[in-house]
Amino acid sequence: MIIGDDYLIEKLKNQEVTKENLQEFIKDTAKSNKALISSMNDLRMKISEQLRLNKICFLIGNGCSIYAGSKNTNTFNLINNTNKNFSRINRVLDELKELDMEKQLNRLLFLKGYFNLFKETRKENYLDSIYREAKENLINNYVNAIDYSKLNIHETLLLKLRNCNNLSKLHIFSLNYDLIFEYVMDKLLIEYSDGFTGFINRIFDPQHFFDNKPKVVKLHGSLNWIEEGIYIKSIQPKFILKEKCLNLDVEKNIPLMMIYPTSNKLYQTYNTPYSELMRYMLDSLRTDNNILFVIGYKYGDEHINEIIKKSLVNPNNIYYFFDYNCLSSDLSKQNGSINKTDQVNFLTYIKDVSEKTSNINIIQGKNLASFEFFVNYIFPAAAEKTDEEKLIKILDEMREKYAK
Repeated sequence: MIIGDDYLIEKLKNQEVTKENLQEFIKDTAKSNKALISSMNDLRMKISEQLRLNKICFLIGNGCSIYAGSKNTNTFNLINNTNKNFSRINRVLDELKELDMEKQLNRLLFLKGYFNLFKETRKENYLDSIYREAKENLINNYVNAIDYSKLNIHETLLLKLRNCNNLSKLHIFSLNYDLIFEYVMDKLLIEYSDGFTGFINRIFDPQHFFDNKPKVVKLHGSLNWIEEGIYIKSIQPKFILKEKCLNLDVEKNIPLMMIYPTSNKLYQTYNTPYSELMRYMLDSLRTDNNILFVIGYKYGDEHINEIIKKSLVNPNNIYYFFDYNCLSSDLSKQNGSINKTDQVNFLTYIKDVSEKTSNINIIQGKNLASFEFFVNYIFPAAAEKTDEEKLIKILDEMREKYAK
């Protein structure tokens, strides 16, 4: 099933909503709130019934952190402070600014490798310094741009899950380095497992995922993970005014355990702790009956897409793919008229599979597929009763009525 703006407009036909004024209507919450809640009743009730499955899984990308201050990496610029002594290299790097962040970093590392091969040490060191600055820029100005005092959407999601008594089944697979879920869970007094054990020295041990607590699985590492000898450790983060997370890498000169967005990330996933985290995600989705919400994700990570594809062999899973940029639209299939990216190829594949099965749902567009809309209007606030429970309630009401 594919749900987009047309679905929502049809549900709002009494509100005189069109494609042209839909976004404006949604923003006017005083006017639209009740209508939007009502418009999503069918989908919300359907999801509510599906939450009875064994595991409730989320694959979370950067799009879920944007509202809290995290920046879209499309704005990333490789060059901030350049050295005029390397003008030719600077011109090459400047031409990369139209590319996305991962492609910019890949080209940079390619150039760095080229100069290493030909023993041009000064140029290699210059590019190495730019790469280090780029990583610091990513952490300081993108990840650490989050305001931890404004996490109301994440709070609402976790409160809804708690209200449905579903926290013990919750698996959050996050591609983000930030500490949003950890921060909000602490605030709401929710105990969770993140794969680390200990109090003073928190050591990574994947066996600690196998308990009854909600899971937070950081597939690409975290701001507060470091490598110390043979151990992967989690350090207590510090916050400025309880809002901004400090960059521990800069403060303590300790390299963080994170997979940066470059072509090397596929190889990094074969190492500890990432191999264990990826395996845990795949095992979680290939066993039992599960529901998976994929949201805020650009579908550009080959190793993550491969895990999702492999999990499709489990016919008992229910999937909801949120396609914010409509990459799975029919436009992507036109012969030669569009450059097929990995994202488009993956979502086109998912769309093709969804037309043959009933367990895959795609929610499209900047309105319905936003994290805020999903939490506020699509995700249920209470568990839906089974037919048996509804029947028992009706019988109880009838008994009370005729007993008087």
